[in-house]
Amino acid sequence: MTPSYSKPLPLGLLTLASLSLATATHQDAQDPEVLGDAFAEEVVPFIARYCAECHAELDEDQSLVLTEFRVGADARAAAETWEDVVAVLDLFDMPPREAEQPNAHERAQIVRVLEDLLEEEAALERAGLRRLNASEYSRTVRDLLGVEFDARAHFPPDGIGYGFDTVAKSLTLSDLDVELYLSTAGALASEAVAVDRSADPERRQLARGQLSGAERAGAKVLSTNGIIAGTFEVPQDGRYRLSTAVAATQAGTELARMGLSIGKQQLGEFGVEATPGRARLGFPDVFAVECQLTAGSHRAGVRFLNDYYVPEHPDPTRRDRNLYVQWIELEGPLDPPPLTPFQSELAERMGPGGQPESEVSRLAHLVHRIWRRPARPADVERLLALPDPGAAADERLLVQLTALLASPHFIFRPEPESPEEVAGEVHPLSDSELAARLSYFLWGTTPDPALQLAASRGELTGAEAYRRRVEHMLDDPRSLAFSQSFSIQWLQLGGLQLLGAQSVDSPEVGATEEQPPQLGPGLKQAMVAESVAFFDAVLRQGLSLWQLLEADWTHANEALAEVYGLEGVEGEALRRVSLASTPRRGVLGQAAVLTRTSELTRTSPVRRGKWVLEALLGAAPTAAPALPNPLAESDSTAALSLRERWAVHREDPACALCHDSMDPIGFGLENYGPLGGWRENYPTSPGPEAVVEPVDSAGELPGGRAFDGPLGLIRALRGDDRFQESLTEKLLVYALGRGLTVADRSLVAGIRAALEEGQPSLRQLVVEVACCEAFTHRRVGGGK
Repeated sequence: MTPSYSKPLPLGLLTLASLSLATATHQDAQDPEVLGDAFAEEVVPFIARYCAECHAELDEDQSLVLTEFRVGADARAAAETWEDVVAVLDLFDMPPREAEQPNAHERAQIVRVLEDLLEEEAALERAGLRRLNASEYSRTVRDLLGVEFDARAHFPPDGIGYGFDTVAKSLTLSDLDVELYLSTAGALASEAVAVDRSADPERRQLARGQLSGAERAGAKVLSTNGIIAGTFEVPQDGRYRLSTAVAATQAGTELARMGLSIGKQQLGEFGVEATPGRARLGFPDVFAVECQLTAGSHRAGVRFLNDYYVPEHPDPTRRDRNLYVQWIELEGPLDPPPLTPFQSELAERMGPGGQPESEVSRLAHLVHRIWRRPARPADVERLLALPDPGAAADERLLVQLTALLASPHFIFRPEPESPEEVAGEVHPLSDSELAARLSYFLWGTTPDPALQLAASRGELTGAEAYRRRVEHMLDDPRSLAFSQSFSIQWLQLGGLQLLGAQSVDSPEVGATEEQPPQLGPGLKQAMVAESVAFFDAVLRQGLSLWQLLEADWTHANEALAEVYGLEGVEGEALRRVSLASTPRRGVLGQAAVLTRTSELTRTSPVRRGKWVLEALLGAAPTAAPALPNPLAESDSTAALSLRERWAVHREDPACALCHDSMDPIGFGLENYGPLGGWRENYPTSPGPEAVVEPVDSAGELPGGRAFDGPLGLIRALRGDDRFQESLTEKLLVYALGRGLTVADRSLVAGIRAALEEGQPSLRQLVVEVACCEAFTHRRVGGGK
């Protein structure tokens, strides 16, 4: 398996080096001459013994020669080549399985020597100028302006770097993007300041078919005292108008009387003059009354109050008084729409007659909120000069707000350097810059007023106060945005919603085809929601990060419970359920992961093995070479088991390099079907000669640790420090917005050392990432 990266390094490449850093003494590693000697004394003999058979000379099958490197200086001059060497050693991809293997100590020692050597040449990668991604843009607009805007639906897709949409180098800006940002800024500004008071209140009418009671003459009729009623759903608290259209047949000496009510409120009594004949012609009596209602269901009614029936009256038309109801209507809310928090902020800064008390003060406030830093005099001066001098106050505000939203200071998250700073120096972030970093890391949105106030007071400077602030922000419900964004990208679930309901042709060998699964939108949504809720619970409750692998509980609804074979779970809402009586544990047993790494009708050991390497161990196997379909079932392989067919495929050296690492892991998950349901045997084709093939879930991690089945795989991962290291590295990439290099290995090792031994919590890991120097400081100019 040839690594698919150059600088910065893939996440897994730091693993053995970080462990070595935490356990070894490095005084000698700081002397390049000593490093050169270590290379000559240790690496050269290692290459001669384990690598020279294939990497001693160039030929048509081999383009990498390692025996030409004799001293450390030679290796430092070809740093990328030796980064690749470390990567394949770390993943146990080299030497090939059939060749003589170094023992664990030899392998770790060579990795340590090479990492020390490469660190001398490595530079920390700068994140660069970070643009708001689509999710951050949408949340920021919502939280600042009170405007709901789906940036994903309006802007081109964000680039992905190292698996995440927070990496600065991948968040590019095209000419089309610029045009969209400019036009969007104007539309958002208009919506943010507009208060639409002209729209008619909504009318909800219950016709006779939606009302209780008997029907006669095209209306509901009450022939004795009683009530005609129907139910309204009130969307929000407020003032409403309840009305009804009625008619009556008269009898006795007084008009028919009716009462209008809603819930327990008796709203008024009215005399009814219109006859049923007039009502049928479109001229009923209409009565209306206003009332205050709360959101929810409300039963409204028209009561007949004065029934009269004298059958012996000499005038037949005066013998019986009845009430007829055509409809009941609720209109509202009648109140003007409430101001959004943003509009309230502006209103507080307006004087009598709607004129701003101080346009300068208002603009300084807007700059601070929208650009996420205190306003400078030059900022305010430019904004004051933008509108036409004679423009009205609201027109000036619209122009200025549009400019603020179209500015790079809003679209990007700048952390400017001063001319006096020297390349390579490390400086603490300003309080406002740190507030922005922290808010976008944990909340995925702009700092709120409370966080900006804390920054302006210097409350983020002290280490203990800052750590308390991080803990407080994790306790806030807004940290769900972090759980959602990070977990979906870490677990590679972004493409799940794109899976259809039909089988997809694939060159991969899988189990005998099953009936196409019923993978509808509801089930896919529940799958992703389970993984997010699970990650958020481990984080929010301060549980061990090993619970991500070992938890015997999850969150499921009825659809997921059916997949998992759980009883007693009903409805669409997720709730915590126990998995203690099942062999399902942690993220490796979650339907979203298992479905995303399968074909729609069959499992894929190679996809699942590749996922474990990438997501859990931080390794980066390359894409398969462009070969014809070698895995299609033929006469020679039809009688073979699934594992045997994969073995035939691995006989091709071009395939074996990758599959020797991925396949043995993926087979450990074969007890899970394409959607994640448990199985002991592979499905068989119908027919009298069908043979049941038991699932063979024996596997092996890189390095030779054997296991059997999903629980065995989890135990093997539990004994492998690479999971914790990889998770740390991925969190750093997500938080810092850049890839990691060899120069970051001390950062990773430092975080590892800060975690509690044995049972480090996911929450503590996130806090350590937010508190590390790489997060709270910036490096000038990309120097070493």
